[in-house]
This record gives sequence, C-alpha cells and structure tokens, in this order.
Amino acid sequence: YSSETMMKILQGFGRSIRSEDDWARTYVIDSTINNLVNQTRNIVPKAYWDVLKIS
Repeated sequence: YSSETMMKILQGFGRSIRSEDDWARTYVIDSTINNLVNQTRNIVPKAYWDVLKIS
C-alpha cells in the first residue's frame, strides 16, 4: 500500500512539469507524509531528493 501511494504522489508531481522550463510547487497537507517518505525511501528517485523539502 505504501509503495503504491508514493508512486501516485510522485506521478502527481510529474504531471505539473512537462518541459525543462516548467516548475511547480506541490504541497502535501497530511501529517502522515513523513512516515510514508521514510517507509518508501528506496523507491523515490534521486532527482526528487535533490528538490524535495519536507517539514
């Protein structure tokens, strides 16, 4: 379940960016996102870690 959820979130991030000149800011307003990120760390591509901010 966690892997599927994270994949859908990552796909959602990608839908807002279609070309190299595009940029987007996406907010996930759910306190469980921190747990999800920790559980699925191994499936998140490095490119996301370079720009991902979790607080």
